Amino acid sequence: MTDRLCVVGEPGPGMIVRAGAAVIPVRPDGTFLLELRKDCVLWGLVGGRVEPGESVAISALRECLEETGLKAEIDYLLGVYSHPEGRMIRFEPSGDERQIVDVVLVARVSQNAKVSVSQESVKLAWFD
Repeated sequence: MTDRLCVVGEPGPGMIVRAGAAVIPVRPDGTFLLELRKDCVLWGLVGGRVEPGESVAISALRECLEETGLKAEIDYLLGVYSHPEGRMIRFEPSGDERQIVDVVLVARVSQNAKVSVSQESVKLAWFD
């Protein structure tokens, strides 16, 4: 069974902070890719946890390849998102709580790049 994400309002006693890396794949025509995530059933950025020994950039590129099948090239840093509102989550049914700090990068992909939906996504779509 896949864990589901639930946003929580206040940190619990066991909450820990985790670094995440997200990437926004952008084609030359300016369209960008989002995923409809299975864990929360919301549209979101491609990304995930920074693994031990990885840089944020390597993590973002790995997540992009794993979740979309796209090989991307980092273009620039969009921002670091750490405000606790909406970033504190609980995984159900395990009950594990995390506050996520995300580093978001914009990356270039080719215009005719083909995407493949991973087990983590319901679907992928390009947006203007």
